[in-house]
Amino acid sequence: MPSRAWILGMDTSGTAPGLALLSLEEERLIERGLDARVRGSRALLPALDTLLREAGDRREAIAAVGAATGPGTFTGMRVGLSTAKGLALGLGIPLYGVPSLEAMALGGWTQWSRE
Repeated sequence: MPSRAWILGMDTSGTAPGLALLSLEEERLIERGLDARVRGSRALLPALDTLLREAGDRREAIAAVGAATGPGTFTGMRVGLSTAKGLALGLGIPLYGVPSLEAMALGGWTQWSRE
């Protein structure tokens, strides 16, 4: 069984949806924005597969999923959270809901504290 080396982050709550993989073993972040015109899960899983290929890994290497819980559009949230839940259940890994505003505040604080 492959090691669980990545945290998957998903945000489909706003006008700029995207995915990111954060390495648990090294300081490495791989991210990909999604085309906002392509709605639904048609874009999410292919983008995830692209990220994993770039990382040189497979879905089984994902240790946990963090998904944006909004605020955001109903359809975007529904599709993103459903996809995240399906991945977590299918892979037998934890799923964490992350409020979008808190994630932005933490990201801003992290940048500010490094200066």
